[in-house]
Amino acid sequence: MRRRKVSSWKEAYYILSIVGAIVAAAVTVWGPHGYTELKKAQVELQVQKAKVSELKLANEEARSRIQGLKSDKRTLERVARERGYAGTDEIIQLLPPEPPPRKQK
Repeated sequence: MRRRKVSSWKEAYYILSIVGAIVAAAVTVWGPHGYTELKKAQVELQVQKAKVSELKLANEEARSRIQGLKSDKRTLERVARERGYAGTDEIIQLLPPEPPPRKQK
């Protein structure tokens, strides 16, 4: 049996093809816009989705509180008094602050 001789050009072609495939795989995984960046982006997306859902919940609570203030006079009056507002026929009298107690020797 006679062995066929493989030319050096074919060997170089095969070697370059294998090296090229390895480089392409490495760039796909670790290169710009590669698999690792995709995973980081997916994690960041999950974090942002969690923040969005928290904000939506806070907005919904604020909307319900606003609706309660618009419709319930007692709630509106309670909140106004907590913030220092008075009614139309009321007078607010501010007293001077009490001095701090002295230390006894």
